[in-house]
Amino acid sequence: MIFFSIEVLPVGLVQTILNLAPFMTLIISYMCLKETLKGLEIVNMIVSFIGVLFMVYFSENAPNVTK
Repeated sequence: MIFFSIEVLPVGLVQTILNLAPFMTLIISYMCLKETLKGLEIVNMIVSFIGVLFMVYFSENAPNVTK
């Protein structure tokens, strides 16, 4: 998927999406390991994810996105 995404999206945007690994780790650890999340951690996760969505949506070369 990384090679396909590099063909379709700019490299900087791909790197930003790849940096969501800590976000996914928190979600998986919460669901599988029953880890507890503090309120500030949840807010940070939401803000980070919204930021990535904005970057993907407003990317110049994003496929199937009409502005």
